[in-house]
Amino acid sequence: MPWKDQPGAFLRGVATGGSAVLLDGATVSLDGPTRTSLQTDGNGYFGAADLVSGEYTVTVVQNGVAGASVRVSLPAGHVTTLDL
Repeated sequence: MPWKDQPGAFLRGVATGGSAVLLDGATVSLDGPTRTSLQTDGNGYFGAADLVSGEYTVTVVQNGVAGASVRVSLPAGHVTTLDL
């Protein structure tokens, strides 16, 4: 089965912008071997599956204002939790 031979990396987390306020509708950008953007839900949750493993810069933007930007390693076959 191909998904067992070459598992992807997974990322999940909650965007709060460094406060207790959950960021609804924020954009979470991933820049690394795969480039993609995600939207947070009403609870600030975001998630991405089947990413190419490697080093990523993850940035949160709310209402056009950039917030946290973090460098993270996403290993193949693992779920990494990153709260911003």
